[in-house]
Amino acid sequence: MVGGDRSALRRGRKSGGPPCFLDLPDDAIFAILTYCDPATLGQLSLVCRRLNNLAAQDCVWLPYRRKLFGPVNIRKTFKPPSVKAQCEVAVNWKAGSPREVCLISYATKQIPWIQLYDDNLWVSEEQEIRCHPASAKGIRAQSCKSLKPGGQDISRFMCKDGRLVAATRCACISMFDLSTGDRVQHLQHCHQSDIHCIDFHGDVIVSGSRDSTVKMWRQSASSANDVLLKTVHIGSRIWSLCISPDARFLITGTAGWNDVAPLHLWDMNTGQFLGNLGENYQEGAGVLDVHFKDEHLAFTCGYDTYTRLWDLRQPLNKHVGKWEEPFDYTVYCVRSDQERSFVTGLSHHGLTRLWDIRHSQPLQMLYSSCKQSSPVYSLAFESSRMYVALDKAVLLFDFNRLPKSKQRRRRR
Repeated sequence: MVGGDRSALRRGRKSGGPPCFLDLPDDAIFAILTYCDPATLGQLSLVCRRLNNLAAQDCVWLPYRRKLFGPVNIRKTFKPPSVKAQCEVAVNWKAGSPREVCLISYATKQIPWIQLYDDNLWVSEEQEIRCHPASAKGIRAQSCKSLKPGGQDISRFMCKDGRLVAATRCACISMFDLSTGDRVQHLQHCHQSDIHCIDFHGDVIVSGSRDSTVKMWRQSASSANDVLLKTVHIGSRIWSLCISPDARFLITGTAGWNDVAPLHLWDMNTGQFLGNLGENYQEGAGVLDVHFKDEHLAFTCGYDTYTRLWDLRQPLNKHVGKWEEPFDYTVYCVRSDQERSFVTGLSHHGLTRLWDIRHSQPLQMLYSSCKQSSPVYSLAFESSRMYVALDKAVLLFDFNRLPKSKQRRRRR
């Protein structure tokens, strides 16, 4: 519908001529628009205001959104984008054409950890955790709040239920109230070595350490000896752990040495060992990250270059999904959009991959522009933006906006 055809569409009944396309009721026009491709819909939206409004409705673009791949989760506190806008973002994900922005840069190399919580980005930097507030345009580079657990550098933290629990390399655990920023609990000498991972639910905190132990703590203002609930000696370094959203299960990931299985499943209520996840692992196939997709499905990844999906309702020795890293890189972290997409962070060149659980091959890969080769230590993403933590920077990949060079090409 181009050229002189547009003038025909603009003629109404005032001209006294035969009825035209715009004389049709809205439901009839919607039925016709379902047969148009995206390019035709874009041209029709330039004809007049009425067609512009009708061609932008969600019911017109839903069939195309179902065919496109890419994250579908959206922010909860901001107005959800239209389905048309989601289609545009999905095309940018597929094309691998985001705008890259360096949010934070470090003078020395670190192992930072990041998490999106309440639309704010929380970032660890040496001995403090900073909050970078969000707006409709993205995350601000300037922080608005800083939490300092004390002691050595922060190894891991977790935000949940209005609280933040952080673990340091000197085996200390601190809990903060995010509404006030006050520290409500501080435990010292919790392990005999570095704490690598931590999670909590309700008043129970779970920590895993280099000393091959997993410990459960009760939230209290007392000393560490008074709040220790349980200690489990596993026999291999604990690299990762995660509590299921319904607090029924705990998955721990080990280094996979000394004939110890890389993945263990526990009952959170009783502390009982339920079994190993998977079998026939290679020696040293450590699990570096565990992430629950929902109450029953969990992603795991690590040194053996595989990302696996486990269904805790199925036999524990078999996974329900398995994706191999094409470049044979270690998979440092994995995050899901709670639907069908997930992103993995790899050990070289700041490389991340976008996957769809229905496909065995990755949909897209993104390299950071950093000159040095850095692992992706942690990542967070939503429908239109992805945040990547490297050894000397935290980067933002914005899929709402294209780089200037690609904007010029699209205009041409």
